[in-house]
Amino acid sequence: MRNRPNVTIVPLAVWDGLPHEAMDDLDFKNKSTNECLCATLSVQTAFGLCPKPDLIKMDVEGAEYPLLDNALFHKCTMIVEWHKHIPWEELSYHWHATLIDDTHTLLTPHKRQ
Repeated sequence: MRNRPNVTIVPLAVWDGLPHEAMDDLDFKNKSTNECLCATLSVQTAFGLCPKPDLIKMDVEGAEYPLLDNALFHKCTMIVEWHKHIPWEELSYHWHATLIDDTHTLLTPHKRQ
């Protein structure tokens, strides 16, 4: 996706606004075992600083469950990588969920009046 003219990758760690441990190779080119503290933005801050994204790729190592409770995500299209189970029933209230493979789901927000 990096070389597509209509794609802008915004390399933000969105979580709670506090520092968290992360891998030190943000391009994921190397098999790094070094961890460092990563600055994060709260979901509210990220949505306030950046325009609403057309697509969010979420891979947050098991933290996707509490993040998806945030109402700011409910109108976003997302690809989510799941690390436990896919909570189909909980997802159906806000999104139409399409299974991509065993661990990835495309979430498309319902059009509500």
